[in-house]
Amino acid sequence: MDASLQIKQVQVSQALELSELAKSIYIPHYPYLWEPGGVDWYIHEYAYPLHKIQAELADPNNLHYIAYINGDAVGYLKINIHTRANHFDPQTTMELERIYIDATFIQKGLGSQL
Repeated sequence: MDASLQIKQVQVSQALELSELAKSIYIPHYPYLWEPGGVDWYIHEYAYPLHKIQAELADPNNLHYIAYINGDAVGYLKINIHTRANHFDPQTTMELERIYIDATFIQKGLGSQL
């Protein structure tokens, strides 16, 4: 991976940047999963509206990171800590909920870095 890679935790003040990044990555990759109109509902109402991203960023149990290459946001991940999952103690459990990478950077090691 390029030496210019930076991975930074997202702050609440960056909610709009994260929302726009998530939408720009999700739309080209996953429309095949949805019936007509479904992807619009998912990205604009369910997963990535600004108010939802702001709430997630304000929750200390949700951690978001953006990967930047040469200053451009090219991917992100979301980790949920203290997650309830199949008989595991939520105090010792976490979940990698999302890891999205811009198509330009797929299979270049960015996922491993994140």
